[in-house]
Amino acid sequence: MKYGAYSEKGSYHKRNQDSFIIKKVRGIYVAGISDGLGSKKYSHVGSKLLCKSLLDIVYKVDDFEKISKEKLIELIFQNWIKKIKNFKKYPLEECSATFLFAIILKEKIIVSRIGDGFISIFTDKNSYLLNDNKNDSFSNITMAFSKNFNIDNIEYLEIKNEKFNGLIACTDGIEISPNENNVILSFSKELLEECKNNTKNKLDKETKKWIKEWPSSDDKTLIYLLDDKEEENG
Repeated sequence: MKYGAYSEKGSYHKRNQDSFIIKKVRGIYVAGISDGLGSKKYSHVGSKLLCKSLLDIVYKVDDFEKISKEKLIELIFQNWIKKIKNFKKYPLEECSATFLFAIILKEKIIVSRIGDGFISIFTDKNSYLLNDNKNDSFSNITMAFSKNFNIDNIEYLEIKNEKFNGLIACTDGIEISPNENNVILSFSKELLEECKNNTKNKLDKETKKWIKEWPSSDDKTLIYLLDDKEEENG
């Protein structure tokens, strides 16, 4: 697998409230991005600890092939709360953050989203998109992991019997316009082609450059994960 990430602090932020994780653990690939809510004082802490909580759970769960949505999300949520409380100085209500993640297993792909941003998944058979399409909503409220977290706000997908080809995930600082599924999937597919056709060093340099130049004053984070076995064998 070829993977990478880049995160850029927004021009009007004192600190970057985005966080990410992308790692191979016990033969499982895990990728996640989190965007701390700007209205919350310690949301940068919340986003960082969400990514760490996901990694903790991937280490701890013995059988991801059988785990339910409810069980997995509850494990992440409780681990996140525990980490925040261990610091003893960050009120939970000030640590709210969005979270998008994917877990790539041998027999299944788990994808989840709460809040804004998007995650695109490509397999040998289909393409999938989890996206906060606010065009379909009358509310500007951003759903997030928070003190009043509700699992009903989680968008969750299990993809079985399909070979993973790649994923792109972005926080909302990298806003694709128009915010339409076909446009975002097209953007993601083209970006994965760039990932496939370039060395990781060149790709990381180019990604850093265009994210810096992306027209947004918000924090901007992108992660990519690509199955490049065909490239290596070719």
